[in-house]
Amino acid sequence: MKKILVCAYSCEPGFSSEREIGWKWSNLIAKNHEAFVITRLSNKNTIEDYISQNNIATSLKFIYYDLPNWTRKWKKGERGLYLYYTMWQYGAYKKCLKLHKKEKFDIVHYITFGSMLLPHFMALMPTKFVLGPVGGGENVPLRFIGDFDIKSKVSEIIRHIFQSLQKINPLFLLTCLNSNKILVRTKESYKMIPFRFRHKTELMLETGAPEELINYKGNTIKESNEIQIVTVGRFIYSKINLMTLKVIKEFKQKYKVPFKFIIIGDGKQRAKLEQYCVKNNLEDCIIFTGWIKREEVFNHLLKSDIYFSTTFKEGGTWAFFEAVAIGLPIVCAKISGPDMIVADECGFKIKLTNPKDVVDKMASALNDLSINSNLREELSMKSKNHLLNNLTWGKMMNRIENIYNEIS
Repeated sequence: MKKILVCAYSCEPGFSSEREIGWKWSNLIAKNHEAFVITRLSNKNTIEDYISQNNIATSLKFIYYDLPNWTRKWKKGERGLYLYYTMWQYGAYKKCLKLHKKEKFDIVHYITFGSMLLPHFMALMPTKFVLGPVGGGENVPLRFIGDFDIKSKVSEIIRHIFQSLQKINPLFLLTCLNSNKILVRTKESYKMIPFRFRHKTELMLETGAPEELINYKGNTIKESNEIQIVTVGRFIYSKINLMTLKVIKEFKQKYKVPFKFIIIGDGKQRAKLEQYCVKNNLEDCIIFTGWIKREEVFNHLLKSDIYFSTTFKEGGTWAFFEAVAIGLPIVCAKISGPDMIVADECGFKIKLTNPKDVVDKMASALNDLSINSNLREELSMKSKNHLLNNLTWGKMMNRIENIYNEIS
């Protein structure tokens, strides 16, 4: 057993996304090692209540730290979040540096927030250091931002510039230099790593296939024989967006048979998307559910025939794992996390050439799957087998064990 310090700014059980990632990784690491977790003090009640209410026996040792209360007054939502995060990372580093004199950690493992674009200081610890899985290299290709509003266009351009500047960012370069292993979750993030550090860099998603879905049964009774397509996500320009609906409009013209497209999620762009549906006579085939309970999401997935997404930048997105684990064939963009989860020859992954070409090819892919049940079944099985053979939490933790042994 090694003494591992996990840096998980975000670590709360019972949620999804970043908070669950910190919790899941920490618990899995603790199965084989003496694990300490440095996380926010504001996470303490959630963690302790969850452990108590679920009678969880855990060997995890939590180190809680937060900045003074006055600093939280200006951190609301995303406003001030990244400045607060940077200050928290520095304070956590100083706290752990003192604790190291007593505990003598073997390895420090940085987990959340998993982005190379955000500063942290744990790579300065006098121990072996594992970075990630981290992202940060994902973006929306600039030729696809035509439908974005001005603010989103500027934001995406700034992101591209900031990504290119990482190669001369001294803290980022020092982090790469001090890392014994760098884990990046997408091919785009891999390209951000300078060539001289790529020998110690590996591709690894930050999430694994959810065990509870592998043999999930639920309510599988479909209400009709018409094709049902489903997507899950936020209504933002880089995920569920106007291109999503443009593909469905094109598909409707190709397929010429009644179908349903279930959109699970919500966001600031919802009104704009609903207006597009009205303007283009898509109201009869599109259903907006809003945010619904996870059990209801699963049942929608079970009753669907195809999972479709136009997301541009994701890591190990939960929605894709859930769709593949339940057994849906996928139509998506060949980019970032989806490209990792859906193996080649296991789904329709459309290269991002230009908007018009992508809309046409995605609509054709939806049509091919809709008219061919054998193809749907074939891609579903291939995709699920890839998931079970490569992307379960057990497989991922075996890789982590090998990494810990390799760098020790």
